[in-house]
Amino acid sequence: MMDAPPKNNVGTQCEAPYSEPKVDEVEAKLEFADQPVVESVTSTDVPPQIRIYQLQYVKVNVAGVECNALNDSGYQIPVVSTRLFNWCGENAIGSVVLSGFSAGQRAEALLVSLDVCLSGDSDMCNIMEKMPLVCAIADLGSQDYVVILPTDVVAELKNLPVIPVAGPVMNDVMVTYDDTRVCNAS
Repeated sequence: MMDAPPKNNVGTQCEAPYSEPKVDEVEAKLEFADQPVVESVTSTDVPPQIRIYQLQYVKVNVAGVECNALNDSGYQIPVVSTRLFNWCGENAIGSVVLSGFSAGQRAEALLVSLDVCLSGDSDMCNIMEKMPLVCAIADLGSQDYVVILPTDVVAELKNLPVIPVAGPVMNDVMVTYDDTRVCNAS
């Protein structure tokens, strides 16, 4: 015959008899249930420092024109300003749709081939290769630069060989014509 299970289901290691808890003891143990629920927690930790990096510019020569270029890692194609290079649109080799100038804005731009090189030191006459680039012509809306170059293009331009040659020094040159002074260049 099987033995009947003990009347108290507390466990075999406990020899204390089982008794029903009193109602007052149960309510006292669950007091936290009456407290408000926390829906959010705020922290006093300091957020990470926000770093703002300066725009990177490079002086370039585009089709014989000395100008400032924005070195932009987000661009996929070189872009030149219509303000300065609209004249070369008649030699367009194609067109492209540009997006990203502002939210949701798209613009069709002509593509032209232009020779680009870094601008040299003003005291030197640099002999350097020019890099032919296919560029889009667009209104850049900036007074600080007239060209936007992808970072990879700037890196390639910096790797082009350069031969620096000392330029001629001109100090107070007097130009005359029929004994009349025309200009004094210095």
